[in-house]
Amino acid sequence: YDETIQLLSESRPAACRALGEDHFHCLSLAHILGVAHLHRGADLGDFLAAGAIFRDVILRNRKVLGPDHPRTRTSEETFVSALEALEKAGCEAGILKKLSSGILRDEP
Repeated sequence: YDETIQLLSESRPAACRALGEDHFHCLSLAHILGVAHLHRGADLGDFLAAGAIFRDVILRNRKVLGPDHPRTRTSEETFVSALEALEKAGCEAGILKKLSSGILRDEP
């Protein structure tokens, strides 16, 4: 996952400048980057990076594709996995709450 994270971290910004942050391909690249951080899981930082990436991808997917689009749902499911990994890694409850605020569908 190290190579994937390095490659996407270096190349994704240029692609998104050319296509726009909300372009389907940029959202896909961001999702893949988040998955790579989640699966590498070297430390709490990887899980935090994954959570932040998925939070952004979910918000953009909802805006561009709609809340019920399968890609939006997939990003939401993967975001929950990142939150679970963070909790298991001992992340503070306040950080988890801030990261998930306004994202999870079952929130008031």
